[in-house]
Amino acid sequence: MARLLPVNPIVTGTLATGFEIESITVSPVVVSVQGDANALATLDRADTDPISVSGASTDQTRTVPLDLPDGVDSISGDSVTVTIALRPLAGTRSYTAGIVLSGARDDRTYSLSTASALVTVGGTIAALDGLDPRALAVVADVDGLAPGTHKVKLSVSLPADVKLVAVSPPEVTVVVTQIVSPPPSPGPSASPIGP
Repeated sequence: MARLLPVNPIVTGTLATGFEIESITVSPVVVSVQGDANALATLDRADTDPISVSGASTDQTRTVPLDLPDGVDSISGDSVTVTIALRPLAGTRSYTAGIVLSGARDDRTYSLSTASALVTVGGTIAALDGLDPRALAVVADVDGLAPGTHKVKLSVSLPADVKLVAVSPPEVTVVVTQIVSPPPSPGPSASPIGP
């Protein structure tokens, strides 16, 4: 007696930190098996031998034998090819960062509605682990602002391997004031020296 059974890859072990399984593909997807009718009646799939992915951080392709019960043999061949695709785990993290001014003039003062912003960044766990929060720069560009009150959008410079998810607040209110120099005070008048 013969039957077609789907192949069921048995994957064991723990991947390297920061990785997860994206997909598992098997070739062939089904195998034809034959054997004792009683043994075949209890089968709904053809398991593979265990495939260990312990410590793996790259895609794995293995040719592995089928683990069939006694009295059952594969007509399609004794092994299958299993490809396990991995991907880096992704996540987000939030940091509070101070706001720095770009384009400020020496003859003006700038008052911000808040001194810091909450920055949420995303990327792989490895990239987030490697990010130094002190390197985050939240910038308010005040170049060319005349005295008065202005809304200024915040920008964030980040390393290439992480992306900006959100910045809160997205903009700040900046009050620009012209510094008025006091008029020069007259020097002390020289009193004539008399006899």
